[in-house]
Amino acid sequence: VGSDRHEIDGSSQAVGDDALSAYVAARDDLCRSYSVTMEPLQARVSYLYNPAATDASRDDAVDALREITGVFNDLVADLLALDPPDDLRTAHVMNATRYDAIRVLLLLEQSLLNLGDTTSAQAVERAGNAIAAQLSAFEVEYGLTGCP
Repeated sequence: VGSDRHEIDGSSQAVGDDALSAYVAARDDLCRSYSVTMEPLQARVSYLYNPAATDASRDDAVDALREITGVFNDLVADLLALDPPDDLRTAHVMNATRYDAIRVLLLLEQSLLNLGDTTSAQAVERAGNAIAAQLSAFEVEYGLTGCP
């Protein structure tokens, strides 16, 4: 699997599999941890575009969106600190970069909300769906636990 396999007593497959297993375990642990962190924040954000939401719940949702942006910043740094097998390195970095793109969209969404432009902010939120689909495809392809 890994291009960094070494022929040691004919066990090149085992070396590649060990590297992949270590990467999958580390990434899965990381994503499970961030999912726990994100769950209450995502629940708070659910009020953001709800027309029946009170001003207080909408303000709380905007605060949660700011917190989520910080969590994404940390998530990207932690993902980039992982050591994927060589044959997965490019895909891994692209995946982490997509999380950073989501973070940038969250910043734009916040700016639009601060300007009172909820229509554009909601459009930016929907624009992230295509990136989220790419994130999910990566996780499915490699049998990984989903990151938030």
